Amino acid sequence: MGQEEPAETMPFGATAEWFRNSLERCPLGVAIIRERPFTRLFANQACARLFGAASPHEFISQDIDNSFVDKADVERTRAALQRGEDIVDMECRRYRKDGSITWMVSNSSKTEFDGQQAHIFWMHDISERKLAELQTHNQLQELQKRKKQLEEQAEALSKSTMSLSIAHRELEKLNREKDSFLSIVAHDLRSPFTGLLGATELLARRSDKLSPDDVADYAVSLHETTKNVHDFLEGLLDWAQLHKGLVPFDPTPYPVAETIGLCISELSALSSNKDISVESFCHARRQVVADKSMITKVCRNLLSNAIKFTASGGRIEIHLADDGPDVTVAIYDTGVGLSDTAVDNLFQLDKKTSTPGTEGEAGAGMGLILCKEMIARHGGRITVFSQPGHGSTFQFWLPAA
Repeated sequence: MGQEEPAETMPFGATAEWFRNSLERCPLGVAIIRERPFTRLFANQACARLFGAASPHEFISQDIDNSFVDKADVERTRAALQRGEDIVDMECRRYRKDGSITWMVSNSSKTEFDGQQAHIFWMHDISERKLAELQTHNQLQELQKRKKQLEEQAEALSKSTMSLSIAHRELEKLNREKDSFLSIVAHDLRSPFTGLLGATELLARRSDKLSPDDVADYAVSLHETTKNVHDFLEGLLDWAQLHKGLVPFDPTPYPVAETIGLCISELSALSSNKDISVESFCHARRQVVADKSMITKVCRNLLSNAIKFTASGGRIEIHLADDGPDVTVAIYDTGVGLSDTAVDNLFQLDKKTSTPGTEGEAGAGMGLILCKEMIARHGGRITVFSQPGHGSTFQFWLPAA
């Protein structure tokens, strides 16, 4: 038996024709590229169709570089071939003959063709896969966008829920304050009206038996009680109008010492009756930007309070001071002073803080609350420093001119 002839080790030896036919029938696009110069030596029909060429011959004659959309892919391919490396699953965009762009994946291995060093490439179209990847990517981005929107909506909902909860608690607090306030109003009105009813009933039934002096005393008492009720109702009306924004507000530059001097003059009879000295240490030219009518009411109220709660022979001082962009007005007295609890409740609408003065003077109970509202309308604040038996200092801040 004769010995078999050994097979050719190179693809294109004795079996070259058979191998060429196999490549022709391969469903993948196959091309053989020479290293130097960088040109095509062979392409099958599937490769020609892949690039939209009419025939393999037409495809082979086309420039390789111009078939790449991204020039970086050309350089990457050249560099790999020059180093003798195989291309493995390289994905890149390629131009078809009609100018359309398609995605392809390429693999290569080194070979020899017609006695020349070359590389055989297998290529196939992955445009559908890339489109699916793009759609998946877009869908993922859309999902991430939706997720972010949902997270933002959830956060907004959480904040809204928290705001509603805070608003609900605030509303409950306001309702409690309203109920307490109405109770205080009813009490403060009932007490003087009880006295009025008693006095008027006595006058109606026994006026013929009362002396002129008794009638005069009753008349004075009725007048004082009626005035206190009137002042209380005026305070309620002012407070309601302030909250509704119905009180005119016209801040203009003016010397606040002028207002303080006017209030001292208006209340001089009250201070003289109790032998209380009232001194103003206010610079005549220091100006504030404020509503003159409102600040007059504030100064009058604070000064009358200081007189009411200062014993006979006491002292009241009024000072002005610069405090950055503001001017501070401080009213100091040597009166009875206030406890910490009384100070805490002083500006609370639902707390009863009105007490008689050192000589039994009645208080309307709304004055300090109105002062706080009016100062707040100017963007300022009011504070109290006090100790029982050591007097009080009321301070408020107004914007300087």
